[in-house]
Amino acid sequence: MKLEILTGKCYDAITESIKEAVRSGIGNALASVNTNDGYIELYSKRNGSVDAYVYHDDKNRYHDDKNFEAFLSKKLDKEVDWYSIEEEIREERESYDIWDDHGFNGEDDYRNWKG
Repeated sequence: MKLEILTGKCYDAITESIKEAVRSGIGNALASVNTNDGYIELYSKRNGSVDAYVYHDDKNRYHDDKNFEAFLSKKLDKEVDWYSIEEEIREERESYDIWDDHGFNGEDDYRNWKG
């Protein structure tokens, strides 16, 4: 799997996991990404740090993945912004709650009701 594709999948996976963690009020996020020969486990704390761990299906196969794990962790640390995601979720909640509090599923639902 190409490095750009793999890091993109890792970014998407941990970002979605952080969104779920924020919605649930949890202070950390865990995600997993399948690879050709195993998977990568990603762990992020609310302080924004991301840790990556590489696991292979063939346990007899030796790999020195520490360098790749460090590279991926550092890259995701720079790209993933927990606080921006929190702000995005907060704004979604605020806009949704305004309509939901009045029994509507959003502004379009209100406009359809109003006629």
